[in-house]
Amino acid sequence: MEVLVAVAVLAIALVASLRLISQQTRFASALETRVFAHWVAANALEERRLGLTQGFGGDTVEMAGITWRIDSSDSAGPVGLTRTEVRVRGEDGTGAVLIGYLRPRARAQ
Repeated sequence: MEVLVAVAVLAIALVASLRLISQQTRFASALETRVFAHWVAANALEERRLGLTQGFGGDTVEMAGITWRIDSSDSAGPVGLTRTEVRVRGEDGTGAVLIGYLRPRARAQ
């Protein structure tokens, strides 16, 4: 009888441990996806800063095997700066928002 109780307690402990490990694995995967979303947003903001893209509309980019949708908008910022908000969404809805302040680019003469 004592062995049966010990095996039952051990089985309950193992099941609880497996559920905890499974949950932690899912959280780590979600965190990894959010980090990729932040990198995509940072890249998009930097491309805007360098003048490589206008950044409006629904651009898409692929990173880490995920297709990311990038939307950005500009609004008035502090004196002499433009507030740029970059929103990134993955296929599964995971995303990131990054806000930066950019100087208006000088026009070529």
